Amino acid sequence: MMRPALLPTLTIAALAALVPLAGCNTAKPDEAAPVAPARVETVAATGGEQVVLTAQAAKRIGVETVPVGEAEHPPGGTVRVVPYSAILYDADGQSRVYVAVDPLTFQSRTVTVDSIAGDRVLLTDGPPVGTAVVTQGANELFGAETGIGEFE
Repeated sequence: MMRPALLPTLTIAALAALVPLAGCNTAKPDEAAPVAPARVETVAATGGEQVVLTAQAAKRIGVETVPVGEAEHPPGGTVRVVPYSAILYDADGQSRVYVAVDPLTFQSRTVTVDSIAGDRVLLTDGPPVGTAVVTQGANELFGAETGIGEFE
């Protein structure tokens, strides 16, 4: 049988033992919280989404862009031209590209492929001529936007 006078002493000792454990998961003041390499934001004007990378993430995945070109297309018309490496196909079979809206910000755009000639894709619909499209790193942008590759 425990004496009543000893009970408060044991309670205080037990609480004192737990106090150091309470701070185990707190960051030190000089430690910054980790920054995600990519984040997905909603574009207020359109309701669409855009992927924003950190500078380090863009460097790691080697993001490269080229401007959408233009080529003559018989009979007498023109079409937009992008490198084949810019084209992605989503789960529904839609063709799309990522365009650079700012240096580290990218948006997916649906395109309509007319034909493929070697490493060039002729588009009948898509971003305007001169728009920067991603040719390296688009798969990673797609994964970041859709959550593909994230572990739950």
